[in-house]
Amino acid sequence: MSADRSTELVRVMRHDRVVGVMVSLEDYEAMRAFYADRLLNAMDNATDAARQAGLTLEKLAELLADES
Repeated sequence: MSADRSTELVRVMRHDRVVGVMVSLEDYEAMRAFYADRLLNAMDNATDAARQAGLTLEKLAELLADES
């Protein structure tokens, strides 16, 4: 495979529909890092919002223990 074709997607077809794609390892690792970073940022934002709303670890434990 030539270097300029290494970023081309390979489509996996089933019943004339694309059901998946294959990407290069480099592209996969870049996407994985991108989405991991987005998840960490979302978690940080949720943590900040909870703190600003007055949620503490103790209150969280109470909420999680409440089975009502």
